[in-house]
Amino acid sequence: EISVKLPGYYVDLASLESQNQALPVIIKRYESELMTLPKKSADYAQLQLSTTVTQDIYNSLLKYRYQMGMAESMAVSSIYLVEPAIAPDKADSKHRHPDLLLNMIIAIVLGAPFGISAALLLEYLDDSVNASDDVKALKNLTFLGSIFRLRKKEAKLINEADPRSPLRESLRTIRNSIRFATTDKPPRSMVVTSSVQDEGKSFFVSNLAILAAAEGKKVLLIDGDMRKPGLSAYFNVPRTIGLTNFLVGDADIESIRLESGVEGLSIIPTGPIPPDPARLVESKKMHQLIKDMEEAYDLVILDTPPILAASDAVIFGGCAGGVILLIESGKAKKKHISDTMDLLSKAGINVIGAVLNKVSTGRHSYYYYYQQYK
Repeated sequence: EISVKLPGYYVDLASLESQNQALPVIIKRYESELMTLPKKSADYAQLQLSTTVTQDIYNSLLKYRYQMGMAESMAVSSIYLVEPAIAPDKADSKHRHPDLLLNMIIAIVLGAPFGISAALLLEYLDDSVNASDDVKALKNLTFLGSIFRLRKKEAKLINEADPRSPLRESLRTIRNSIRFATTDKPPRSMVVTSSVQDEGKSFFVSNLAILAAAEGKKVLLIDGDMRKPGLSAYFNVPRTIGLTNFLVGDADIESIRLESGVEGLSIIPTGPIPPDPARLVESKKMHQLIKDMEEAYDLVILDTPPILAASDAVIFGGCAGGVILLIESGKAKKKHISDTMDLLSKAGINVIGAVLNKVSTGRHSYYYYYQQYK
């Protein structure tokens, strides 16, 4: 019986040995496939997310398409053509055409009075000061002269300008007017201010000081605008130390007095902008400084803030010999100048006069005739 079964056992043994050899290969193959499962799971999740997003976008597009279809159907006009328009025949008695001559006469007859009336109304409502006659018409204000609007290429300072430039002639006229206006007692110090901002104060005081120094006078220029200083830019002097340092006691007068580069002209810049300029302006030290400088110099000129913007110019004017009001043509309003004069009058300040700045140089202006004569 064993002999009969033994061949079968050998066959089973051979089969098992064959399976034993094949199983490690199969196990290894499944192990390698198991290692790829995490990546396949991640890829599947990404594909599933992309499918969801795409489906949402598709649904949104379907929704927008439906909404646009509804809007388009509502926007479609219900107007339809009943009968096409046909140009009338010129021979037709009903045909009419505009009479150009008649229309022109009507336009002239009706348009001219309206145009003239509108121009007169605008002129009446215009409260700005544009010409010297406007300044002369103001009460209690002496007109000292005009400065024409400079071109972009023209020099801003008279020491750099042509000796025959209109700027020099204008400033000489203003200088002579100041002398005639103060014949009794020429002031040793003067304040230059304006009614509103950016009317050209720093430009004017710089040139006035240079002109006075050119006459052989010893001139001191003080930048008293502690809110928006602009004097340093004209002479290229630093503003790191100046008037504010002296007033708070951090510097003496010699350290803040700088040379301008123009013979006979010294400058005291503003210095660091203080948090409370009015307190420094009202200080006794500021008043004493002006008095001391009047004794040391032939002429002291102060550049100050606009009167309607700050009260500094009124305080400076009470210390100085007089005030010059600078007015920009076309910008300053008569009401502003009137309010300014009221403030100066109530403070008992001597107003030397007014200078009109940036006057337009039209064909019929003095500037044009001067250029032709030159």
